[in-house]
Formats: sequence, C-alpha cells, structure tokens
Amino acid sequence: MIVLITQDLIFASRLKQSAERAAVRLRLCAGPPDFATLPEPLTLAVIDLHLPRLDVAGTIQTLRKEAPGVRIVAYAGHVMIDALREARQAGCDDVLTRGEFDRRMDELVAAQAEASS
Repeated sequence: MIVLITQDLIFASRLKQSAERAAVRLRLCAGPPDFATLPEPLTLAVIDLHLPRLDVAGTIQTLRKEAPGVRIVAYAGHVMIDALREARQAGCDDVLTRGEFDRRMDELVAAQAEASS
C-alpha cells in the first residue's frame, strides 16, 4: 500500500493512475496516516514537502515507528532547497525534485508493487 501525504489533488490523481496500473492501493492523507485504518501494510510513503505547516521530521519518525521497513520518498520544487535538505536530514530514503518524482513515479510504484507481492 502507498500513502501520499499531500493536498495537491491534481498530482494525487496522477499517482493514483500509476498505482492502479500496478494494482497497488493508494491512500491520500493531509498528514501522517491513521495506521489503524490502513487495509494492508504500508510499503511506500510519499511526502509532498509543499504542505504548509508539515512537520517533516515528525512525520518521518511516525512513519518509521508505525511501518518499519517503509520506503519514504519526499519531493518538492527544485527551488525549495531548505525543505529538500530537511527531508534528507530527517531520513527519507529518496528526496527528489517534483520533476524527478514525476518522471520516476511509475518506476517507484512498480518497484513497490513488486516488493509487496
């Protein structure tokens, strides 16, 4: 299962299409998910660093605690240097610019689909 932490519905719809093609469930959240309501184990968490007032370090810490082994990918516009650095320092597995994430979206989803089957 993939969790996308964002409020960007346009970008979310593109990730949803990618997840559907790979037959992977996607849950959209505005912050860390309620793990009790997830229908299956979380394998990939994607964090949109554009979210206002997002506690990046706290979100990553929660994800690591509640879903050991989860792959965490964060993305932001290439001009958001501080947010990208903060995500790297907080322990994200991959920190990408929005363009990089957009180009690699299908690849990342497919890898998670393969890993979870």
